[in-house]
Amino acid sequence: MLAFEGHIHKDGKFWLVEIPGLNLMTQGRSKTEAYKMARSVVIDASGNGRLKLHLGKGPSNTFLILSEDTDTLIPLLLKKQRQKANLTVMEASKRLGSNSPNAYGVYEYGRAKPTLKKLEQLLSAVNPEHHVTLKCA
Repeated sequence: MLAFEGHIHKDGKFWLVEIPGLNLMTQGRSKTEAYKMARSVVIDASGNGRLKLHLGKGPSNTFLILSEDTDTLIPLLLKKQRQKANLTVMEASKRLGSNSPNAYGVYEYGRAKPTLKKLEQLLSAVNPEHHVTLKCA
């Protein structure tokens, strides 16, 4: 199971939700609605309307978005982190030491599954200064 940590806080009339690992943010008029929107924004970003997600509440204003569908979430993680770094697939591949866009693209497009070590390399290539914390639940 893969888990992404999220944060929720009230800002004026709205509850804001941020899921940093997926570079996603949304809001709701109530805390309950904001949690529903958190699930919805991940499903929408994944493009997989059948994605099954579970919400686990954490300490204080944190929560976890959990899913067993790593085939959908790992490519989404790679895409969102690459976009956050403002890189093309080719630029990410070059940071891996390759001139072929496939060096990064096969993982981002879900054509290949990275090992944990490879996933760390891919994430480090797009943003060596930022670390995404992966939690296994």
